[in-house]
Amino acid sequence: MKTKWSFLLVAVAQIAAAQTNDGFDAFFTSQTLRIDYFHSGTATEEHIAIDQIYAGGEWAESRTHLLDDLNLGNYLVRVSAAATNQVIFSRGYATLFNEWQTTEEAKRGIFKTMHETVRLPVPKSPVIVEIYGRDKQNYFTRQLFATVIDPASRFVSREQRAMPAEVLALIKNGAPANKIDVAVLAEGYTAAQKQKFAGDAKRLMDIFFAHSPFKENKQNFNVSTVFVASADAGPDNPRANEWRYTPFGMSFNTFDTDRYMMSLENRAIQDAASNVPFEYVIILVNSTKYGGGGIFRFYSCTTVDNEQSAYVLVHEFGHAFAQLADEYFTSDVAYSDAYPVGVEPWEPNLTRLLAAPEVKWKQFVEKDTPIPTPWDQTGYLKLEAERGKAVQAAKTEAEKQAVRQQYAKLLDEFFAKQPYWGKVGAFEGGGYLAKGLYRPTLRSIMISGTRDFGPVNTAALQRVMDFYTK
Repeated sequence: MKTKWSFLLVAVAQIAAAQTNDGFDAFFTSQTLRIDYFHSGTATEEHIAIDQIYAGGEWAESRTHLLDDLNLGNYLVRVSAAATNQVIFSRGYATLFNEWQTTEEAKRGIFKTMHETVRLPVPKSPVIVEIYGRDKQNYFTRQLFATVIDPASRFVSREQRAMPAEVLALIKNGAPANKIDVAVLAEGYTAAQKQKFAGDAKRLMDIFFAHSPFKENKQNFNVSTVFVASADAGPDNPRANEWRYTPFGMSFNTFDTDRYMMSLENRAIQDAASNVPFEYVIILVNSTKYGGGGIFRFYSCTTVDNEQSAYVLVHEFGHAFAQLADEYFTSDVAYSDAYPVGVEPWEPNLTRLLAAPEVKWKQFVEKDTPIPTPWDQTGYLKLEAERGKAVQAAKTEAEKQAVRQQYAKLLDEFFAKQPYWGKVGAFEGGGYLAKGLYRPTLRSIMISGTRDFGPVNTAALQRVMDFYTK
C-alpha cells in the first residue's frame, strides 16, 4: 500500500504533468469514454469489476483542466499514458456504495454490489486507468482497480447508448466544453404528463437560478431536459407499499430512511443522460412527497410537488456539484460513522477543529468571533424535537407541510436571537453529529430551508464553477 508520502509524490507528478503536457488534443479525441463497472463488498472490503466500456458522444467537460485539484470525492479515477506513465487526466467522485459502507447493514458483513460509471475523454492511444479510494487519513492511497484500455480495441463498444427520449434545450449559453452542462431527467411522468414535466423543470430551474451563486453564474450553464415516458406515475414508496415501473427506478426509503430517494439503475440514468453533452444530472421525480438525494459527480434528485421541492433541489445539487456536506444533525440517517473521530473531513464545510482556534475557513471569520463559536444548541434541539413529533403526528402530506411552515417561522425567530447570527465561525453540530463536528454558519441551505448558502459554501461552489469554465 502506498504511504502518505507516496500520495504526495503522486500529487506533485500530476501537477508536473499538467504543466508540461501538450494539451487536450495531444492525448484525447472530442468523444467520451464511458467505463461502467460493478462495485462490490462490505464495510471493510471493496472490489471493482468492469461491466462494459463505451466510446461515443461529445466530451462536455473542460479541455484545459484535465487534472483535478479540487480534492473532492471519496474516490479518484486517474488516467496515465501507457507508453510513458504520464498522468494525463483525473477526477474525484463519490458513490452510493461508499455511503452504504457506513450503514449497519454493511458492518454486519452483508455483501452488496452497485453499478457505477466513470467518464473521461477518449484517449488517442492506450492508457492505464486506476481507481483510488481514500484511506483512514483521507488520502487517495488505496488502489482499488487498475487496467490498461486500448481505445482501438474491439472490446470498447461503439454501440449507441442514448436511450430514446425527447430533448429540449432549456438554457443554452455556449459550447459544452466552456460551460457547466446539466441534463434534467424526467422520472415517473407518463406520456400524458410530458407538459407537466416541462412546466416543472422550468419552474424549478428558475428558482434554482434565483439562488446565489448560481444566479451570478447563470451564463456559465447549459441546461437540457430529457423526457423519457414512464409506464407509471411517481416513484416507489416501499413504506406505503407503493410500487411503480419507471425508467430510472427511483425509490424512497433508500438505506431504510423514508425521505432518502435514490436509484440503483445507474446504467439507465447514464443512457438517458447521454442524449446530451453533460457533466451533471438532475432527476425530477413526479411526486408530492418530501424527499431527494445527491451524490458528488453522480446525480441529484428531488420530488417536484412538495412545498420544499425547490429547497431540496438546491440542497442536493450542493452535494452533487461541490460535495458540500450535510450540516444538520437532528434528522435520522443510516450512517453511523461517516466522519471518523480524529480525522479532518475533506468536505469544505465541516471541521473537527483539530487545530483550534485555527479553522480551515479562517479567511471568512472576523477577529472578534470566538472559535468554537457559542450558540444555544440545547434550545435548537428542543425545538427540532417538537417539530419532529408534530410532523410525525400529521396524517396527510398537506398537514405535514402546514406543520413545517409553522416551525419554519419559529426557527427563523430562534436563529435571529443568537449572538453570532449572520457571522462565520465554528458552530458545533453538523455531519449528523451534535458533538465534535463544526459547521461554518448557524444556518445555511445545507442545514435547513433558507435561501442562503453562506460565505464558505458559496466559495466552495464558485471554486467548482471556475474549474469547469476558466
